[in-house]
Amino acid sequence: IIAYSEEVQRDSLASLPQAFIERAAKDNSLPLTAEQSHVFEVLKRDLAERLSLSPEASLGEAVEPWLLHGVTGSGKTEVYLRLITEALKQGRSALFLVPEISLTPQLSGRLKSRFGPLVAVWHSAISAGERYDTWRRLRSGEVRVLLGARSAILAHLPDLGVIILDEEHDGSYKQSSPSPRYNARDVAIEKARRTGARVLFGSATPDIVSYQRAQQSNRILAMPNRVFLQAMPKVTLVDMRKEFADGKKAIFSSQLSRAIDQRLERQEQVVLLINRRGFANHVFCQLCGHVVKCKNCSVTLTLHRRLRKAEGGDAEKLDSQPPEGHLACHHCGFRASLKEECPSCSSPFLKESGLGTQKVEQE
Repeated sequence: IIAYSEEVQRDSLASLPQAFIERAAKDNSLPLTAEQSHVFEVLKRDLAERLSLSPEASLGEAVEPWLLHGVTGSGKTEVYLRLITEALKQGRSALFLVPEISLTPQLSGRLKSRFGPLVAVWHSAISAGERYDTWRRLRSGEVRVLLGARSAILAHLPDLGVIILDEEHDGSYKQSSPSPRYNARDVAIEKARRTGARVLFGSATPDIVSYQRAQQSNRILAMPNRVFLQAMPKVTLVDMRKEFADGKKAIFSSQLSRAIDQRLERQEQVVLLINRRGFANHVFCQLCGHVVKCKNCSVTLTLHRRLRKAEGGDAEKLDSQPPEGHLACHHCGFRASLKEECPSCSSPFLKESGLGTQKVEQE
């Protein structure tokens, strides 16, 4: 029997499906559009100028991030990848941030097919062991491209050359709880100031503060067209005031109802998006005006109702039935029972207001 020691480093990308990498490899050979080429040349020239400065000269220099304002499908990701390539050619490393963990698999496939073993990921879903091994690989220089969510901005990359924040407008970049509380956008700028790196923000709908700052510093680049001039999705804006004026009180407009019917007749599917949980935004008294609020946060409590199922599986209408459910605070988790009388004046004239996913489901 021979005993020996062997170190095996955990790789968070080891389980990445090969299909992701193969599909991404096909995208790597696509030529740049005219808009992509113009944007890339500007960023490439600026990056070269920035990285040519000595560490002492770049350390105290103010950092103004570039803002890439490109519509969805304009090819921003390909510009990011080519900019990372330029940083690697200069002997620097790259940090690529996305707002959500769910976005990392498809991007890691593209990065892995382009840069191979130089890529690693960093987010809260990887194990402590994987995070430790990634930290060691970063420190040794084995990993030169780090893809991650918000917390990746705190990782140390030697010789950092470029920091990219995709979907920079997303609120997920700001951590309010638990400590440490920080905004990854602000940390990126400070990190670039200390390391001599360049910062690039990208978004189809930039944060208004970032947009104004980029305009004032003349560091905004636009890509208003989709790749291969593909048509943008058709968007229809419906004025619900006209619907109400015509005596229609339903939460769905006539146009939306017709569109849903047409899709179902074609055996197609429909997705309805609404960014409110529960049944109603708040409950108030029609007599005294009291609004039920959270005792901890002083915000209105959201009404959650238990939808009864009728025969056949359809949700019954609850208008004529006693209310069932509870009131909940989506900030601290506080819950209160749903009462039939106003807690302030004891009147029975409680009314729910607002729209949530449960009400949309019922309708």
